[in-house]
Amino acid sequence: MTIHLTNSAVMTRPGVYRCKEITAKHFYNEIVIAWHMGALKTYIGYTQNRDLIRRNTGLDFPLSRAETILEAGDVILAMVLKYRTDGIKGREVDPDEFQFFYITFKKN
Repeated sequence: MTIHLTNSAVMTRPGVYRCKEITAKHFYNEIVIAWHMGALKTYIGYTQNRDLIRRNTGLDFPLSRAETILEAGDVILAMVLKYRTDGIKGREVDPDEFQFFYITFKKN
């Protein structure tokens, strides 16, 4: 099982997704656990998101905009803005404006 850390909720292949909103504390704890298990793959493409995760977990990783490839049993930890940024990607946003999701994936 791989745990994919993303800055959006992604459905990159057909299958069944189960999405649960979680608290910020739960989100950051899951990241730390996955990191120590060696199961974490990061797909965070924005500096502000990465810095927010770093402040809350102490973990550092490079930015990545690679394609998220899911396999049966994988989990997505997604941090999602509550609103669109009006086409201005990368602009500063309020850290309190994120929602956090724990998403499981299985094949049909």
